[in-house]
Amino acid sequence: MPPQLGKLLVLIGLAVAVFGAFVWLGGGSWLGWLGRLPGDIRIERPGFRLYAPIV
Repeated sequence: MPPQLGKLLVLIGLAVAVFGAFVWLGGGSWLGWLGRLPGDIRIERPGFRLYAPIV
């Protein structure tokens, strides 16, 4: 593997980790749209919740 590719993969991994920590610490409330995409099936009843991402 070329050294440049290895460095690029490490940088991408660090960027993903920083983004994940930001979402985790920030609560991720701004990602609420993620579970309501067209094609997703959501069924919520008392004591039961089903989420099936079809598309």
